[in-house]
Amino acid sequence: MAQDNGPIEIVLDVRRFQDVRVRKAGGGAKEFFDGDDAGFVAHRSKIQQSLASVAQKLKASSAGRVGFVRVRMREQALAKSHRPVASLFQPTFAPTIGSSGVGEIIVQVTPFTIERALAETAKAEDRVGYKPHKTKPGVMIPDPSRVRSEVGAIESLSLWSPADRRGFDAGAAVKWFETRAVPRAYRVDLFDSQRPAQRQAEADFESAGDLVADLQRQIDEELDCGYVATLYRPDTRSMTRMYIWLLTDPSIRHMVAPNHLSRVLKKAVETTLDIEAHNALLATLEAHPAVRRISLPPNLRRDATSASVAREPARRRRHQFAKPLDGAQYPVVGVIDGGLTQIPSEWIVHSTDYLSPVHTDKGHGTEIGSLLVAGQALNGDTICPEPDGCWLADLALIPRDDAYDLYYKSELDLVRQIDLEVQDAKVAAKARVYSFSHNFEEPPGGNPTYTDLSQGLDRIALENNVIFVVSAGNAGGTKGRREWTNSQMAVLSNLASCSGDRITAPADSILNVAVGAINPPDISGAIAGAPARYSRRGPGFMQLVKPDVAHYGGVCGSTSPQSGLQSVSETGAVKDVHGTSFSAPLVAKAIARYDQITLGALPREALIALLIHGAKVPGCLDGFDRSEVVRNLVGFGVPINAQQVIEGSPHAATLLFHDRMMPKKDLFFGFDWPRSLVTNGKCRGHAMLSLVYTPPISDAFESELVRVNFEASLQRRNAKTGKFEKQCTDTFSDGGATSSGAMEKELMEDGLKWGVVKQSQYFSARGAGASSDWRIALKYLLRTEELFPEGGVPFAMILTISDPDGAQPVYQDMKIGLSARDVLTGDIRQQVGRVQARGGRSSG
Repeated sequence: MAQDNGPIEIVLDVRRFQDVRVRKAGGGAKEFFDGDDAGFVAHRSKIQQSLASVAQKLKASSAGRVGFVRVRMREQALAKSHRPVASLFQPTFAPTIGSSGVGEIIVQVTPFTIERALAETAKAEDRVGYKPHKTKPGVMIPDPSRVRSEVGAIESLSLWSPADRRGFDAGAAVKWFETRAVPRAYRVDLFDSQRPAQRQAEADFESAGDLVADLQRQIDEELDCGYVATLYRPDTRSMTRMYIWLLTDPSIRHMVAPNHLSRVLKKAVETTLDIEAHNALLATLEAHPAVRRISLPPNLRRDATSASVAREPARRRRHQFAKPLDGAQYPVVGVIDGGLTQIPSEWIVHSTDYLSPVHTDKGHGTEIGSLLVAGQALNGDTICPEPDGCWLADLALIPRDDAYDLYYKSELDLVRQIDLEVQDAKVAAKARVYSFSHNFEEPPGGNPTYTDLSQGLDRIALENNVIFVVSAGNAGGTKGRREWTNSQMAVLSNLASCSGDRITAPADSILNVAVGAINPPDISGAIAGAPARYSRRGPGFMQLVKPDVAHYGGVCGSTSPQSGLQSVSETGAVKDVHGTSFSAPLVAKAIARYDQITLGALPREALIALLIHGAKVPGCLDGFDRSEVVRNLVGFGVPINAQQVIEGSPHAATLLFHDRMMPKKDLFFGFDWPRSLVTNGKCRGHAMLSLVYTPPISDAFESELVRVNFEASLQRRNAKTGKFEKQCTDTFSDGGATSSGAMEKELMEDGLKWGVVKQSQYFSARGAGASSDWRIALKYLLRTEELFPEGGVPFAMILTISDPDGAQPVYQDMKIGLSARDVLTGDIRQQVGRVQARGGRSSG
């Protein structure tokens, strides 16, 4: 191995570092009304009145005796240990079938289970008892019963109501269908009821009948127009949803299987926009207990608010593309757009002819493909750090805006087509990275929590071991921000005044990569590296880091006549462009380069980990709140050249781990701090630990849709106690938010708890501690009643330890230390690095 670099080393046989989990028993019941027994009695009475109201409504319902109750926990009771499922709503009587907002669970009830809950609340004592503190002599602490604690933990409860089911009226729906080329169908999310295990509760449940069948019957009885409907459930963890189209012909009344839907719709007559028909449907849906939410279809556009501006000079300069060099290797990127033109056919290694030529618009896709093939020739290596040349898979799947509904009768049709084309492109061209620069315009009432496209991209990525790189979207017009300035006060005021610039689907995809935009350098009136004024900001759903990263996207026309980012138009002319549509392909190419350099051997989690681990936050964001500003605008930063990250430095050591975490296991990887950075046991230097994992997801749980949480930490052995103690802080923490005493809400919002991409760091300039014995600890936490997947959960971690002064031989020190511990590693660039594809070792 050469002595002048420090390439990333893959740790081999990661599975051997997993050990049996050891967990301390949970604490006792928590008292929420300490010193206020009268307040508790009044609160208990309120909860009992709410339960009685639910029972009354259930008994009066014409749709059966099963209902769904939203139980909202008080903010101090968000941790799962406080949930009222051990006494009031035991799963054998009243299953928890989902969740809604933060601290809200949805419980399935019948009159019998409500009466039982009422009886349980009556057992809660009026006065709380006290007991001695275990470790503090003379101190007495509250000792409530479990039922008192559960009653006190609840803030409110109510039966799911019509107001919970939709946020628009029939007039808004008809106008949306009239003015947008969207499928004229409603998406209706349904509650998936569960049969209780307890005998009497089961009998009460069975007597209520099938709620979904009753909904279908009522739709058929109440509608005078025709309809086509289907029931679809993406997987066993997802909500069942109904899609329904209203037709002019009242004789057509079909409930069809999803695989027959397209054929039936093609034969169906025209959809109706009669407002009375839509009113009748919405009234039926919102009154039925099986219905959870009604949504209109979102409008997929190349840009949700403002298209890229073509600012071509009067004398147009045509670009001459270079051709591939004989025998040369290039990264591969799939471009999901409207098609490519002008780019030499030699670069296009796979294509689809799904769209009719009369319905294609190749301008947007050509601008994206041109940046992938010739970004450096057009813009230089500062803006486009990856070398020119890229094999392209031309997936022309997005028609002109006015023709969208001719190809896709529902969002499901688009997802199915993307799935088929990605499978073909992966086989034909080995394409594992796909650039997708389209975003949704939200309909009246908003999008579902997890749109079909966002969920579909996540599923396709997981099943095919690929990555979608999605533009964060552009906020234009009145929703855009003012240009970034050198005044922090002015910037913060600007951010606070804008509320319409939040990220939209499918950039909220959980398992894929969303990309924001920053300003290029050397543009008058714009600060280089600052978040572009149009780039939509996070966070993603439930505080997930979105965008994940950012890249150069050009300056918008209202700031400068030159955007600072050039591409090639469908006429072959060089033009200025701006938008997150164009920052996304730059990131897609970076990931594809990682895949190329590592010989296609790494799982998707490792490729994403490499991307974020090698990203840098622009210097102009120094001094801004990392949790509220930095992460919501540029995520983990701007990716640097992939080759540079892979090759490393002799003054840094980087280790890559990837495997599946198995049930009932934790991972502990011990190592010695590089000896050149240790003085008398004090460890100095900088360490960064990045984690990416792919948890099970359930949209039925909305705010809790990520069902398993992984936490990775750097720990050092305490020389006095012999115990390992955490030494790292979250990359986005500005202090205190992720402390052990932080409440659950703070951990989610600031500490990235339940996030699927995480990063933590350690830094000491002069050295700290008294031991050079360190370890990485990787542990997991399950949601209430969640089972850990038997096949494990895939993850990737990257650890870098470096000398900030760039002087010490950290790489060689780390190699020597690992060898002394019998840890086997392999150069990520070599065949030896092909070890541990999903579930174990590969044959290479």
